[in-house]
Amino acid sequence: MKTRPHSLDVLIACLERLKERNIEWTKLAKGHHDDMIAGRFLNMEQGIESLDRMLLEIGEEEDLRIRVTLELAEVLDLPDDPPPRLADLAAMLPTEW
Repeated sequence: MKTRPHSLDVLIACLERLKERNIEWTKLAKGHHDDMIAGRFLNMEQGIESLDRMLLEIGEEEDLRIRVTLELAEVLDLPDDPPPRLADLAAMLPTEW
């Protein structure tokens, strides 16, 4: 394989977005926890919408990650059942990618 697969670029971008969204969610969750411990129930209630919205976004991004992982596995002639681990995909790629 000489040409870098487009699915690899999409997967890398997806993983970066997942990392950022998960970091953001944990910060929101920590604030929610802090509000709960301090008894700031109004703040807790207001933060639920943000937490739920972020979880939906993470779920959508995770769905994309799964689809693109399977696309990349196909390009690399790896079986898709069970879905390949990221480490298996990386092992099949040139190190410069």
